[in-house]
Amino acid sequence: VDISDEISRLHVAAEPAEMGSGSWDRRRRRRLSFSQERMAFMQALATGSAAYHVAFGLRLRGPVDIGALTRAVESLPRRYDILRTRFLPAAEGILPLPLEASSLTLRVISALAGGASGPDAELHIATEFCNAPFDLETGDTARAALIRTGPDSALLVFAFHHIVMDQWSYELLLDHLSRTYAHELLGSAPPDTTQDPRFSDYAIWHRAWFRSKAFQQDRVYW
Repeated sequence: VDISDEISRLHVAAEPAEMGSGSWDRRRRRRLSFSQERMAFMQALATGSAAYHVAFGLRLRGPVDIGALTRAVESLPRRYDILRTRFLPAAEGILPLPLEASSLTLRVISALAGGASGPDAELHIATEFCNAPFDLETGDTARAALIRTGPDSALLVFAFHHIVMDQWSYELLLDHLSRTYAHELLGSAPPDTTQDPRFSDYAIWHRAWFRSKAFQQDRVYW
């Protein structure tokens, strides 16, 4: 089954009053997944905590084209609209509202500045960078840094709020980042992915599935 066709079918089946018209408000269409709702609730109970941050690093050896890598990083919110989304409280719950652009870019930091260097300095910089608070209401949910540790060595660090990132998404993001960086180095255009399903589409599909006959059958079975 083609997931795009299935999502479109469930859009109409799940919310006919909203989806039946060609002029419906996209803000009403967007919903959080159930796991995102839990994450927003837990973060509200622990304001300023980094407990719900997802961070990872990639060790880079050899020359790095900072310009190409910056453009590859900045392409991520264009590919994944969840990275340029605000999460605003409303009467019906948390609403995900899309932003036209994202502030995500690549910050370059030297681990050699100030006389401090080595693994301890690198770890200190990365920890502070990843643990800095996010702001879900402004759409500040992702950041990236290249920590220079030597003439031909660096640590590429990403930090996300868990509401926009999980293990499966991380693998997709790295694949897109590496392919886009390669295209930037070659000066060629990356593949057009604007028509690919988005996470917001999945969230609607998932909610619709919980109201479907398939879910009822599975619940009875289990």
